[in-house]
Amino acid sequence: MWSPNEDELFYRYEDEMMAVPVVTHGGFAYGAPAVLFKGSYWTGGERNYDIGADGQRFLMIKDEASKDESGRNDIHVVLNWFEELRALQ
Repeated sequence: MWSPNEDELFYRYEDEMMAVPVVTHGGFAYGAPAVLFKGSYWTGGERNYDIGADGQRFLMIKDEASKDESGRNDIHVVLNWFEELRALQ
């Protein structure tokens, strides 16, 4: 997946999240891959993660085996948050 500013490519390799610097001006060149972080995350489907608009945060789903000690595996979805924000103003 391309970074938002298109100067890096991100990909998963086994349990590692990788980044490769790239240059696309006047041709294509790439640098050495670097490990950003490791972890046990869901790998199903073709696109199993997303990157934040700032290029610094990733959205991923932890594997069932890597749940925290509480055994919780919650996802909180907030709907109509824009209307709620407007009501607070």
